[in-house]
Amino acid sequence: QIQKSLSCLRKLRIAASRIDRVELVLHMGIDYGDVISGIIGKEKMRFDIWGETVNKAARNMEYAKANAINASKRAVHFMNKRDNDIHYLGDVEVKNSRTVEMYTLT
Repeated sequence: QIQKSLSCLRKLRIAASRIDRVELVLHMGIDYGDVISGIIGKEKMRFDIWGETVNKAARNMEYAKANAINASKRAVHFMNKRDNDIHYLGDVEVKNSRTVEMYTLT
């Protein structure tokens, strides 16, 4: 899925360069771990996922620069480092005064 995310980012950059006077911006966050999923609603049902993994991915997304993908240490551990350009951002202070090791992918 990470390769698909990087491919999406590259395609967005190409599309944005071809469109005049329109700024397309993407922020993406990735974590790796367990989630809980389910259907919400009776009248208008929708699928959703919850859990610490989702929260960590959201924190990575919040701190990602425009048109960048931030990943957690756990996600980076499962990546093929030879195929990805990974940069360590350091310990980033996030919501609730916690620090999270963050990496950016390009």
